[in-house]
Amino acid sequence: MIATARRWVVLTHRYLGIVLCVLVLSWFLSGIAMIYARGMPQLQRMTRLEHMPPLNPALIHISAPDAAVRAGVQQPDEVKLLTIMGRPAYQFGPAPPVTIFADTGERLEHLSRDEAIAIGSQFTQLPLTALSYAGVLTQPDQWTLGQRKALPLHKLVGADDLGTVIYVSEPAGEVVITTTRAARRLAWISAIPHWLYFAVLRRHDGLWTSTVLWLSGASCLAVLLGLVLAILQNRARYVGWMRWHYWLGVVFGAITLTWIFSGFLSMQPGHWAATDALAPAVAEALSGAPIDLSQFSPLDAGASIFSRQWVRELEFSRIQGTPVYVARGADRSGVIASTQRHASVGPVSVESVVRRITVSRLPAITDTSLLSTYDAYYRDRDGVLPLPVLRVRFADPDRTWVYIDLQRSRMVAAFSARARMERWLYHGLHSLDIPFLYDKRPFWDAVVIGFCAGGALLSATAIVIGFRRLFL
Repeated sequence: MIATARRWVVLTHRYLGIVLCVLVLSWFLSGIAMIYARGMPQLQRMTRLEHMPPLNPALIHISAPDAAVRAGVQQPDEVKLLTIMGRPAYQFGPAPPVTIFADTGERLEHLSRDEAIAIGSQFTQLPLTALSYAGVLTQPDQWTLGQRKALPLHKLVGADDLGTVIYVSEPAGEVVITTTRAARRLAWISAIPHWLYFAVLRRHDGLWTSTVLWLSGASCLAVLLGLVLAILQNRARYVGWMRWHYWLGVVFGAITLTWIFSGFLSMQPGHWAATDALAPAVAEALSGAPIDLSQFSPLDAGASIFSRQWVRELEFSRIQGTPVYVARGADRSGVIASTQRHASVGPVSVESVVRRITVSRLPAITDTSLLSTYDAYYRDRDGVLPLPVLRVRFADPDRTWVYIDLQRSRMVAAFSARARMERWLYHGLHSLDIPFLYDKRPFWDAVVIGFCAGGALLSATAIVIGFRRLFL
């Protein structure tokens, strides 16, 4: 009985390894590239703002409430004012946005080929003659998988040394992503093989999720059985490549298992950590009533907010029920101005935040802390997430923690107990996001590359052994 069980363990490990070893090798090698490439090409918010022209208030002749009526929107969740094709325009979200030009009240229904090229030319500063039209995408290609809500997309190809490709969203009337030849090549050795982000598969969310879960789950089983065999088998019998495979498994087998398993958990099997029931109620309590555009003062050439000539985009927002404009520009982003005086608005008090939460009949608050630095859960290596923030812990069944940006009185992160556990099981194990290590570069880089190299060598020996068994 024991001999039969051991034989099944050997056979299962062997043939799972033969099938999966190339995939696992690509995961480790692309994992090294991911340290520096991070993900798929995308358009960063500040890059987008840098390429936008400043708003011209002299051209604004339609008020925001009138534009909302023309858009057929009663209580918009998002409202922005920006420049599209040299004209001020309101965008009502969420995506895909409805765009109403602020000069004539005309609705953006369609972009012509020439208009798309003009938008791409203004954004990239490439001459019109340097852009060729590559057609309209009604489904995402390899580089627009994260831009499905922006479809249809006009694809433009630039005749420059960088190999630039530009995608212009028809509903938004603006560039939503640009890629270069170098960025595309880097993605092919990093994010695409690491996430199995092949367009033919990724377009189908359910199929992609199931594929990643089954492949990573089977890989976990193969490595686990290998660790069992490392204990049960007599290592003296191994020679040549099998001996290398054995010792690499002894040294790197456990880290390989935890790394693949944490990748498996990143796919949220069974949505086990996706508990954010409290987050919407907290966000509503902080922002106040829905946006009422009638409460916003008119925007025209005389509006003092436009004395800030760097303003490229205005967001209509609320801070604890008070209407405010959030002005964004190329070098200054997120300046908040009162809708009446258009003067800058400072951060709200901790007491006002606690008071709004208390009167909103949310679960009891167990603890509040004002954080001037990131903690173990609310963290960002690039320093993009705002500070300071107020951390509020609730006595709800999910033991939720929320993080509140006092500058805008808005929730910027929320973690249930299971989400905090996932943070350690996924980010902790997969990225070695451990407080004493993660911020210590290049030491962190060396540790992660060393572990990935060990896992890659383990997978490479499995490829050699599998090839010999199948073909020699």
